[in-house]
Amino acid sequence: MGNTVKPVSTSSSTNSNSFAQAVSPASVHADKFSYSSSKTVRSASRKSNILDKISKYFKSSTKICSNWRLRHKTNSLNKSESKAINKMLQGLRIDRKFSNELKIDNSKRVYECLKKLHTIRAEKLDRKINDENVPVVDVLIGVFNSSINLKRDSNTMPALRALIALAVRPDFDLVDRYSDCKTRYHRMLEGLARIRLMPSSYVEGRTKKIEAQDEQIRNSLHELRTGLIELFPHQAVAVGDRFHALADRTPEHEETAFNLFRQAADHNDFNGMTRVIRAYRDGDGVDADLQKMAEWSAKLDAKILAIPELV
Repeated sequence: MGNTVKPVSTSSSTNSNSFAQAVSPASVHADKFSYSSSKTVRSASRKSNILDKISKYFKSSTKICSNWRLRHKTNSLNKSESKAINKMLQGLRIDRKFSNELKIDNSKRVYECLKKLHTIRAEKLDRKINDENVPVVDVLIGVFNSSINLKRDSNTMPALRALIALAVRPDFDLVDRYSDCKTRYHRMLEGLARIRLMPSSYVEGRTKKIEAQDEQIRNSLHELRTGLIELFPHQAVAVGDRFHALADRTPEHEETAFNLFRQAADHNDFNGMTRVIRAYRDGDGVDADLQKMAEWSAKLDAKILAIPELV
């Protein structure tokens, strides 16, 4: 018989081909490339996470520092505010030695305090601090109210009367007396500007700034007088009595005393009503008017009848 050809097993050839492909240089290179690329991706991911953490850390640190600076500045401004108010209240009173002239001790401190408070308020507005909407007058009235509630009358009441007297007296303009425009330094600047040794624009700008601040202080004094009389009408009566008792009082002083009595009476103060009735009867500080005297007498009688202990 002739030679027979043995058939080749297909499975063995397939296995040998797959093994050859598996160990071929191309496949080995592909495996190395895929491994190195995945390693690069993992490394880039770790770097990205680290950078994100660093970025978040610096952002949070910046925010913490910013909040700390704001709190520090707020506390500093609040301390300056309290210091200015306490300095104003210390020794502020109607001088007993010059009671006939109604001289106010340390009246310059009132102007300096109001100027300082307005400066602090402007800085709070610039820095957008939370309590920037609290007016200067409300701060002062709150100090008086809390001091009286805490029974610190020995220092508060004299200062309260002195402030009311400063705010209403017709012969003394606190702002005009102590304005920065009246200082030697400002007058020197004006003189230098006149002989052209100083830019006139600078002096004019400084003058406008001072005048604007003085106008704010005048408005604050007016609001302060109104607020204090509303809260403490009996103190307005006491100040009115001081004006009425002046030895060299003028018609303006009598009119000022009547206005204080009238404002106290408008807030249902008993002593204020009696003095308004007397003023309309005698014509002190106001034209005599028996009809208005009778009207206020009726209001006073109604107030008395409304108090059970006095009926």
